[in-house]
This record gives sequence, C-alpha cells and structure tokens, in this order.
Amino acid sequence: MPDPQQPQDGKTLTVAPTEKRLHELEAEVRSLRQELFSARAALRGSRPNDSHLVHNLASEALQDRAHLTLSQVENTVLRQVNAGLAEEGRALRASEGQLDRLLDTAPVAIVETDAVGTFVYANRAAVNILGLIGRDVKGRRYDAVEWHLFWSDGSIVDPQERPIARALRGETVEEVEVLLAAPQTTWQSLVLRVAAVPVRGDSGKIGGALATLVDVTARHAATTALQASEERSRLAFEVAGACAWELDPTTGSSTWDAAARTLLGLPEKLSFDDAIAGFVHRDDHANVRTAIASALDPAGHGRYSLEHRGLQVQTSSGARWLHSLGQAYFQGTGPTRRPVRLVCVTSDVTQRHVAEERRALLVGELNHRVKNALTAVQALAEQTRRATDRHLSDSPERRQFHSAFQSRLLALARAHDLLTREDWKGATLRDILVSTVEPLVKIFATESTGGDELKRVEIAGPSVRIRPEPAVTLAMAMHEMTINAAKYGALSLPHGEVTVTWRFSPDRTSVDLLWAEAGGPPITGPPAEDRRGFGLRLLERGLARQLGGSVHLDFSSSGLRCQIQLPLYPDRALSR
Repeated sequence: MPDPQQPQDGKTLTVAPTEKRLHELEAEVRSLRQELFSARAALRGSRPNDSHLVHNLASEALQDRAHLTLSQVENTVLRQVNAGLAEEGRALRASEGQLDRLLDTAPVAIVETDAVGTFVYANRAAVNILGLIGRDVKGRRYDAVEWHLFWSDGSIVDPQERPIARALRGETVEEVEVLLAAPQTTWQSLVLRVAAVPVRGDSGKIGGALATLVDVTARHAATTALQASEERSRLAFEVAGACAWELDPTTGSSTWDAAARTLLGLPEKLSFDDAIAGFVHRDDHANVRTAIASALDPAGHGRYSLEHRGLQVQTSSGARWLHSLGQAYFQGTGPTRRPVRLVCVTSDVTQRHVAEERRALLVGELNHRVKNALTAVQALAEQTRRATDRHLSDSPERRQFHSAFQSRLLALARAHDLLTREDWKGATLRDILVSTVEPLVKIFATESTGGDELKRVEIAGPSVRIRPEPAVTLAMAMHEMTINAAKYGALSLPHGEVTVTWRFSPDRTSVDLLWAEAGGPPITGPPAEDRRGFGLRLLERGLARQLGGSVHLDFSSSGLRCQIQLPLYPDRALSR
C-alpha cells in the first residue's frame, strides 16, 4: 500500500485498493486543481497599476516565482496521486486475481451476469458444470438454448422462472433444485441446487445477478436409491407382516417404523418399558427383558432372537405370536466396550403357529391311526395263529414266524413313535439306534448271559439327522441285526459284544456306519442262499435301495461286520 500523501490543506490521503477509494482520489485531485486555479487568479488580480517601475518589477518577479512554486506543487501532488492510483490499481488487480484463484478452488459453482443476463464471470466449477456443451461460458446468455432446465417432477422450467431471471427482476431466490440437461452430450443431465440474488449499484439499480450452483447429482442418486430401498423394505415388511425398531440402551428410548405402528399399534417414539407393556404378553415380559439384556451384554455376541406372545388375541390358543431378530452394536474395546444401539425386526408369526397347531393335530391323529392299524394287524395275526393252531399241528417254524412278525411290527411302531416326537422332521442316528437296539437287548437278556446287557452294546458317533423315509428303513434293518446278534451272534454268548460306530466321509456328503460283533460263536462263512431270511434281504436289497447308498456284509470268523453308507442330502438330511 502507498504511503500517505500530504496536500496543501493538510488532509491525509490514504490509498486503498478499492474502486471507491479511486473515486475519492480523483475527487481530491479535482479539488486540488481548483484550489491551484483559484490561487493563480488571486495572484494575477493583486498586481498594482501604479507607475512605480521598481515595485512593478518586484511584484512581477514575485508573481512569477509564486506561479512557478504553485506549478511545482501541483505537479508534485499530481505525480504522487498518480503513483498512488497506479499502486492501488496494481493492488486491486492482484486482489482480484487472488479472489479468482480462491473462487476457482471452491466446490460451489459461482456465476455473475450483467443487467441483460450475459455471463461476465464464472469460476472453474461453473465452467465444469455449464461447460457441458463444450463452449466457453463467458459472454453467453444464461438462457442459452443448449441448456434445458426441468423441475424435480419432470416439468420444464419456464424461462421467466429461472433463478437468474428472477434475480434480474429483483428477487432473492432461495435454494431450488433443478435438472440441467445438455443435448449435445446425449442429454447428459445434472441435478443442481441453485440460489440467486440481484447485484445492485450505488443508485440501487440492478446491474446484474449473482448465482451459486451446487452439483447434487450423486447425492440425489443416493437419495433416490435409498428411497427405493426403503420402499422395497416397506413392501417386504408389509407382505411379511413385519416391522423394524431400534432401542437406545443409553436413554432407554425406542423408535418404531410406520409398519410397527400398524402391526403393533405403537407410536413412533416411546420408552422401551412402555413398548414392552404395549405389545408383549405380560407372561413373556421377563423373557423379553432377559433376551435383550443378553444381547446388550458387552461380553456377548450381540444377537437377539426371541419368539413370544403378543397382546392381541388371534389364535384358538388365545395368543398372538411374534418373532424378533436383531443385532446390538457396541463402541469401544475391552473394559470400555458398551452397547450403543439394538436394531431389530419383529414379524407376526401367528399364522405359522396356527399351521403348526393344525399340523400337530394332524400328525397326532395320523400317529394314532398308524398305531391303531398296527394294533389291528397284530390282533389279526394273533387270531390267525390261534385259528391255525386248531386245525394244524404246532411247529417251531410257525412259532418262529409269529414271534418275528410281532417283533417287526413293534419295531415299526417304535420308529413311528420316534418320528412323531420329532414332528416327522427326521431323527438323529443315535436316537434311531438306541430306540431300536436297547429294547431288544433287554428282551433277550437271560440269567445265563449275566450282567447288564446294555454294557455289551456300544453306540458312538457324531450327531447327524436322518430323513424320515430312510429312518424307518434303517430302524427295521437295525432291528434285524439286533435279533440276529441275540439269537446267533455275539449277544448269544455271555462275553460277546456289539459296537455300532459311524463317521462322516471326508467330503461330508455321507455317513459311514459300521456294525461290528466280537466274542460270539465262530462263523464259517456266509449262509447259503436258501438260508438267507428276511433280515439279510432287507439289509442287502431294501436298505441300499431306500437309502441310495451301499451295504457290505463281512462274515468274518471273528464276528459279523456290516458296513452301511448313508448319503446325506443338504435339503433333506441335516448334520449338526
């Protein structure tokens, strides 16, 4: 900044790099010139008209000297003022350059027009936005035909309603959202948030407009995607009869979505204690609180899953059933770890419970009818035996047939009982073996064998579930194996043992089961074809066909070994 200058009147002129200051300096220069002209006129008017030549000469010399002195002062002041003006001009241009560079780094587009709407300034962001048409922005009107503006509803923005047009009419336009499209770029479009204000001169007359444009295309796309996702979630919740809610463990407040207000009749915000009282059956309050406390435990996994009754009565049992599934979120680690929110989805599973009740009734009725049918078959078999005994002589073969038939009916009934307890969803391999083998071992136990017969049978292997269909066939096969071991194999002697083990195949697609006998009578080889009874045929043919696997019998001299491969199908058999 130039140093202050001291004119004749003693006033200090401070030069500042502003347009206003330039006007002030020009006015001061004009004032100084006027004062100098006045001083000259006064000197010229003070010359005397007497005849004293010496005095006249002296006066003229003095006037000439004064005139010279005033001219020098005038020139000096003018040079100083001009130098100050030049310095202020350079400072002003430098300041404008700095401002331009600063505005070019701004992420907001800034444009200025003159009074007729021609762009006189545009920063770099504005050029990037409005320069979609591939031409310079400056010198072009704001309403260039290449630019098409649309409102958010898709309607065209009237030229007189464009933000800059409104600002040129003196309006201050708050932020409005428009869609800018440029056809030369295959209708590339941007979503802009625009604001505009009029630019007025000293007289108050509008000399142009200043506008800011913010590119919110990405934000708009994200918002649109979020809204679409929320709408899909809302529709999914509506179809599934579900709602979402969130618990703030710090304040104890909860927030519920619109679906919750419809499904459960709850307001958007309320304390969680009030929420529990509002939609949880009073007998399940403790279960809900315990499950939530477990989910919010910093030392736990944060998962929340609970099925409980609601307040509204909808089923024949007088309860409405709800299932909630959620996840707690924590902040901090170690001792400072604390829960900050629990986000859950609650769905109405009343219809599922109704269906389960009906299915349970049907399964119970089916099981009852199966038992009745088996009982009827047993009764018919017994009556047939008695009628036959009156007309035919008794024989060991007839007694053996009757005993085997009755035993197989009981094995079939036990298999049905096991599957009924499991809702016919299958049964574990261990449960199938235990329910089949142990009763037979107890039946065939005699004093001659001595000790606890169950200790002579070992059943071991990983937990695996078998489908209902092969479960019945496998139970019948194990029944035949146990009968054979008790009559002719390892369990027919006091120190004989049976080991039943199984393991997963390396690729876990099947289970390999091994029945191994030891300590029984020596075996000379496989029985002849005419000696193979129902049990062997069931093992070698029926079991392999029903299970889709394979059966291998080894009649070793040390004891019978039976290897069974049970395929596991992910959609039917479950390993756990």
